[in-house]
Amino acid sequence: MISARQTPSLKHRVRSRLRTVVIWVMLISLCLSMLQLPVASALAVVVSLDPLSTTLALGDPPFSVDVTIAGVTGLGAVDLQLAFDPGVLQVVDADPATPGTVEILDGDIFTGTLPASNTVDNTTGIITYQITGISSFTGDGVIATIIFTPTAVGTSPLTFTTLNLMDLFANPIAYQAPLDTGSYTVTEAPTATPTSTPTETPTATATHTPEVTITPPTETPTPTATRTSTPTSTATRTATPTTTYTPTPEGTITPPTSTPTATATPTSGPTATATATNTPAFLELPLVFKNFIVATPTPTATETPTTTSTPTITTTPSNTPTGTITRTPTPTRTSTVTRTPTISPTPTLAPGECRELIINGNCETDTTSWSFIPTEYTAGYSTAQAHGGTRSLRTGIESGNPKYSYSSVQQSVYVPAEAEHLTLSFWYYTQSTGPQGDNDKDYALIFDQYGHPPYYLTWLTGAAANGRTWVYARFTEETYPTLLQFRGQRITIHFETFNNSWGGIATMYTDDVSFQACR
Repeated sequence: MISARQTPSLKHRVRSRLRTVVIWVMLISLCLSMLQLPVASALAVVVSLDPLSTTLALGDPPFSVDVTIAGVTGLGAVDLQLAFDPGVLQVVDADPATPGTVEILDGDIFTGTLPASNTVDNTTGIITYQITGISSFTGDGVIATIIFTPTAVGTSPLTFTTLNLMDLFANPIAYQAPLDTGSYTVTEAPTATPTSTPTETPTATATHTPEVTITPPTETPTPTATRTSTPTSTATRTATPTTTYTPTPEGTITPPTSTPTATATPTSGPTATATATNTPAFLELPLVFKNFIVATPTPTATETPTTTSTPTITTTPSNTPTGTITRTPTPTRTSTVTRTPTISPTPTLAPGECRELIINGNCETDTTSWSFIPTEYTAGYSTAQAHGGTRSLRTGIESGNPKYSYSSVQQSVYVPAEAEHLTLSFWYYTQSTGPQGDNDKDYALIFDQYGHPPYYLTWLTGAAANGRTWVYARFTEETYPTLLQFRGQRITIHFETFNNSWGGIATMYTDDVSFQACR
């Protein structure tokens, strides 16, 4: 039995254990809630289209669609691709100052930053946009804005075919899925517009009545005072057109059939053939007569056949054959057809064969295999650093002051569809004069056959952008399985350095680039 003295101590022990259990329950609940926070915050990132749908008619002005992001933290880069129906909509170029490319409008998440890729293909209906910020973005904003114009009746979807969100260190940021699909409908132009044109556009013929009302005191058309405002109509009605025609510069308008020999050819009186050589002037007479025929069709109709019948037969045939047949040598333009065969490098790999896909990987021979993209600070070859040779590929700024710029070099290669083993390798050397937080970047990536990345091979920033030694990078289908998905595609190997406008300058040298395909 429990004595009365033991009862208080027992109650105390029970209460103490209850408190411990409650504390543990609270701690466990708190831990569980903390573990759920990252997931909840990740799922809170929403990328959407605004508006998601709309209906408009042919002939309506262009409309815009915002690609928005909400609830993001530490966003450093965005890579997206959208698809639309080019048979219904076309994208309006947001920057007409750069002919040859169609672009969309930059948003407000990375102000002062130029996108690494901003292209629209209005033939295939593909929008590609990739941008990296100088500093990270947190909150809600607009990634980019697309301006569409309706071109045909129908409904065009707007779907995300690629979307990658990353922080400044190229770590992926999760977002809510699935992504919404936009839907934009174009209808026929409203039928009300044709009814507006008939509304007294025929009464626009009232313009004829104003001409009548200008002289309209119908009681006073006979006075000659009114004839001064419309001399053409009254003068021709009288038998004195000779006085009104003579002031005209033609001089040949006077030839009424009564005195053509005396007046029409006073200057060329020696021979009658002079009038024949002047027959081209008669070609202009019908035009002059037409102007008068509008006012007085009856009198001039009888005079025109006498003057235009003979001259027009001899002169017009002599002018027609001039040079029209000799312009046909344009068939020489067919030489441009020979440019198309250059796109046909799709050789197959024989069993056991290995092939080098990169041309001039050591940067020592030709100057045409690598493409240096024109930017604020265009990349090029350099002898400042080289790995095993005399020069390398240089991206970034070697000397001078910081300049906001992307500096890029790339080469496109065809990856054989039969390849079973792929090895991409290169050497790179980075240097930077800025502080640790300068945020200049060097990176290597692959553009797929559609021209957009998210295939980052190397992303170097901070201390990694100032290694000042040659580093070997190697990627195979085992270490980088993404390589195999490029088989049968023409892809682009791309090296780039980003410099902001403050701090120091960053440079990357790349050399001995190799991409081997084996079967």
